[in-house]
Amino acid sequence: MKAKENIIRTIRRDNPEWVPYRYDGSLTMLLPKVVACPREGGHDDWGVNWLATPAEESSYPDGRPVLTLDQVDSFKAPETDWEMVTAELRRQMEQHGGEDTLIIAKSDLILFDRVRLLLGTEEFMVAIALYPEQLHALFDKVMAYQRQMTRAIMRSGVAGIRFTDDWGIQESLWIRPEQWRAFIRP
Repeated sequence: MKAKENIIRTIRRDNPEWVPYRYDGSLTMLLPKVVACPREGGHDDWGVNWLATPAEESSYPDGRPVLTLDQVDSFKAPETDWEMVTAELRRQMEQHGGEDTLIIAKSDLILFDRVRLLLGTEEFMVAIALYPEQLHALFDKVMAYQRQMTRAIMRSGVAGIRFTDDWGIQESLWIRPEQWRAFIRP
């Protein structure tokens, strides 16, 4: 059995011959040409500042907010050339043409993390408790952007998308389950 077929069978829970390993070559993850989490540090497309680290996982946000709740109404998501995103992913796919690998794209920090990074953790936690209308408005703006991103990625022909969003801390969710259902689930 080839690696690509095996990983598809793994995803489908259809008796794969072996358990694929993240770096065994059976899965190739492409990065759309947007800056959601700059690997070397610096500002992402949303204005969040990232600090570089020598670690394999690249960088981490500096924690400073980009906007306040008072600015949500006037806040605009980044302007992105969606045709360029699609074309660049197609170009990346061509580089892997004929390889025995399942090609997917990665979409980082899609909703919860993005909103929390934009507001900063403290302002986010206050907003979820006291200002749900403004927070819903920001979630809606971020989600509208992410829908466009997902469409652009899928037009490229990749087999799927790996979304990243971190809802939890060591022993629980960041927010109460009912809040998660109100803000994230829809």
